[in-house]
Amino acid sequence: MYISKKQVNIRLKKRMKLAAEWGTRLEPLIAEKFANNHPEYAVLEQKVIYAHPQHNWALGNLDHMIISPNRGPGILEIKTASEYLRNEWDDGNIPDYYYVQLQWYFFVTGLDWGYFTTLIGGNKYREYEVMRDEEMINQLLRLASDCWYYNVLARESPPVDGSDASTTLLSRMYPKATNKLNIQLKQTDIFEKYFEKKQQIKHLEEVASEIENQMKSLLGEHEIGVAGSYKVKWENRW
Repeated sequence: MYISKKQVNIRLKKRMKLAAEWGTRLEPLIAEKFANNHPEYAVLEQKVIYAHPQHNWALGNLDHMIISPNRGPGILEIKTASEYLRNEWDDGNIPDYYYVQLQWYFFVTGLDWGYFTTLIGGNKYREYEVMRDEEMINQLLRLASDCWYYNVLARESPPVDGSDASTTLLSRMYPKATNKLNIQLKQTDIFEKYFEKKQQIKHLEEVASEIENQMKSLLGEHEIGVAGSYKVKWENRW
């Protein structure tokens, strides 16, 4: 959120990835499929950005609106996924990042029900109904408010941590080194901690590899081994 709202000294590449391009191309077809499956609803494409009436910084870019005579308006979000991501949608599951996205849209619009439709691998169509989760929305509002007021408006970068979001933020703020002069840093403890942790990781990886080989030795020619509540399977790779 911080990187998308902060509009100074950061150049974002606008190159559309192939997956995103085909997702956009397939969206009308998937919406038509949903409409055919649900003649009780009217499905309307949305070409406006919604803003919360009290928090005008809270925005939502909906794919489609569902109009139901009995339930009132709802939200339809359309996704495409590769076959490699099929397990994220199995057993009625919805990827967390998409679930959070729809809950945010519920907050922005005030609506309380909607659907995800997804096309997996180009030929597996699925639907998932989602209801408003007030507890989740309250958590999102608190986090987003903190980011807006304490980071975006205050022009303060969020604290750096090990998350993907921090990695993305830093790579966009500093895409490449442009100053070839040495910089004198006083925070030697950070570098000491880094090399210490790297050594610990290397040691733990060696220990894990040793234990793995011991388990393989115990299995011998057997594919599956059972020890108490543990079950180990050694799959042939050739």
